[in-house]
This record gives sequence, C-alpha cells and structure tokens, in this order.
Amino acid sequence: MRWCVGREFGQKIRRETDNLTRVVSDFLAFARGPQEIAKVPIELPALLEDCAHESNVELHLGEGTRLTLMGDRTALRQVFSNLFRNSAEAVNGRVRIEVTATPHEHDAEIRIKDNGPGIPQDVLEKIFIPFYTTKPSGTGLGLALVHRIVTDHGGKVTVVSGQEGTTFIVSLPTAN
Repeated sequence: MRWCVGREFGQKIRRETDNLTRVVSDFLAFARGPQEIAKVPIELPALLEDCAHESNVELHLGEGTRLTLMGDRTALRQVFSNLFRNSAEAVNGRVRIEVTATPHEHDAEIRIKDNGPGIPQDVLEKIFIPFYTTKPSGTGLGLALVHRIVTDHGGKVTVVSGQEGTTFIVSLPTAN
C-alpha cells in the first residue's frame, strides 16, 4: 500500500516538474525574442509522431503529410508540441488530432484539426496575444510562441474553430 502511494506521489512530482520546466522554457524563449534560424531538412511525419507521443494524443496523418520541411527542428517541435498539448488540455477524454498538408512550390499548408469543443469567437481573436490565457494555470505564451516561431520561419499561422473542433493552419517552407 505504501509503495502505491509513494509511486503516485512520485508521478505527480514528475508531472509538476515537467509543467514547471515547460513554463520556464516558454518564458525564456519568449524573452529572447526572434532568433536566427538554422534551417535543416525535417521529415514532417517523424516530427509530428514525436510530438504526439510526448503530448499523449492520438495522431492521424492524412493526405500530403509525407513531406520535408526546412527549419529549426527544436523550434518546430515546440510549435507542434504546443498545438497538441493545447488540444489535449481542451478535450475531455480521447484526444484525436488529424493532420493534412497541401504542398505548394516552396511551402506547405499544414492543417492540424482536433476533436475538442472549439474556441469561442471572442477568445479566438486574442489567442496569439502574449500572456492572454483562459486557463487558470496558463501563462498565455504557448500560442504566442507558436506564432513567433512560424513567423520567424517565414510562414504564417491562422486558426478556424467551430463547435466541433479547432483547426490550426500553419504554412511553413519545404525542402525542394
């Protein structure tokens, strides 16, 4: 019995430590401002699968996702991890994320759709503003960082939300 209680307590400490580490990392990344980006080829499916595993979401890769991006792997990992983590926090139950992509000549439009409840319109227009949050324990930096990183890569990010799910549309350069 004591072993179970100790193990549960240890797991809680680890989760809280991970959360604190993420908050500090987000603050530091935001404070640093725009960074020089070392662009290297990055296989999109492998990057998405890593982020999904880390965020504990069910990932479905759809049409067009077998492509190679050009960018900073660590920064783009933060983009997709933040998007997946936000979905996981918004959904009660199984989190399902569907990703599709439409390649263009020098970039790709990547659509990340979740099965969450959607984002209200009055909130939607503020989600990329630094320090804006609707979460009691949020910092309001996750989506602001997503926006900054994507913009630093020469891309853009938009969002569409309804009563059944939210779709983030991220345009990023590809390796051609």
